[in-house]
Amino acid sequence: MPEVATAVWDGVTRLGYTGGPTMEPGMGIGHFYGTRPTNLPIEMNGIELDSISGRIAQHLYQSANIKIAGYETIPMEKD
Repeated sequence: MPEVATAVWDGVTRLGYTGGPTMEPGMGIGHFYGTRPTNLPIEMNGIELDSISGRIAQHLYQSANIKIAGYETIPMEKD
């Protein structure tokens, strides 16, 4: 539902979000990435368990870092 994703982006930008690394967990085909504000420097990362949805998202958003896997198999980096 792109309308929901757009409303979330509207809300976070009104709260002061100015860009940076962003995670879309359980991303499906990537509605949040697809509706992101194009005027902000957003580095998108996503995780999707379903291989078909994940591959669609990877094809649609080739600049995003999308992992097709379960959370338990993805190493998290410490800053």
